[in-house]
Amino acid sequence: MHSLVRIVAAIAISVPHPMQAKGAEPAKPEDPPSSSAYSVQLIGADLVSDQTFKIIVGPSFDDSKPKPNPQPVKVAKTAYVAPHRAVKTQAYDLSSLQQYARGIIDSTWDDSYWEAFDWIITEESGWRFDAEEPTTHAYGLCQAMPASKMANAGLDYLTNPTIQVAWCISYVKNRYGTPQNAKDFHLLHGWF
Repeated sequence: MHSLVRIVAAIAISVPHPMQAKGAEPAKPEDPPSSSAYSVQLIGADLVSDQTFKIIVGPSFDDSKPKPNPQPVKVAKTAYVAPHRAVKTQAYDLSSLQQYARGIIDSTWDDSYWEAFDWIITEESGWRFDAEEPTTHAYGLCQAMPASKMANAGLDYLTNPTIQVAWCISYVKNRYGTPQNAKDFHLLHGWF
């Protein structure tokens, strides 16, 4: 677990990982900057009294520059897509996509889980592969957050609904075990 660290005087802090062997040095950059002593304020961290931090002076950064804040734009199929995701939407046949998903559900579990999976996708995106929640930017059929999580299923995850189906089923299997467990969690918490 990593602690949140507020950096004072524009410095970088190398904090040893809690699972790192005692006395082991963290990996060093190729050209290590000079070490110095600085005041550091830790936020939300419980420190052990003998914990040591190595302070590394790095290049300064300008925190006063405004961060980019792309505004969503409306695109086809009423999905809201941030400008960095302004991709050409593709036509797809919903019944074919659902048939494809149902086949994977049947081969992963059995057909009795289809209703729960269909409910989740309908609830999350209405089966729109380009649906994006404007506040959190959760994206796609099962509202992956961030959308780039789906890249491990295929590089065209933003525009290919079959890639998203495969990723969604994998996500449900790995996190909840079954679509019914995922649906039960969603009903209890309002998200999954």
